[in-house]
Amino acid sequence: MVAFHIGLQQVHDTTDLRAAHGPDGRIDSFAIRYSHEVEIADSARKHQVRDRFDDEDIRHAVAHAVYAADDGDDSDKALYLGPDPAARFLEVVVVLRADGSELVIHAMKMRRAYAALLPGGAND
Repeated sequence: MVAFHIGLQQVHDTTDLRAAHGPDGRIDSFAIRYSHEVEIADSARKHQVRDRFDDEDIRHAVAHAVYAADDGDDSDKALYLGPDPAARFLEVVVVLRADGSELVIHAMKMRRAYAALLPGGAND
């Protein structure tokens, strides 16, 4: 599976997601990274019934993310904003493991507050 992730730094190790941020905190260029299948924790399934999505929707959102960044306070976590196959945006939080794998710990329909992070968002 190929995943495209946004990032400012040059990527030498293509398994690394940790991205540098520009002076305004936004990421303004991209790097391509090959990603293997993500594992999905039970905690990530909490909102599936209410928001009407499944595990494949989560995987699709990660694989097609238009925004990805590490958590500034916790560089072992990353946020993905991406569409499911029906083009509904999901917010997905993953734990970046030492072996390069990712564990999805949170997923839900994207909240409006994140829209500004997307290309064409309020802060563009």
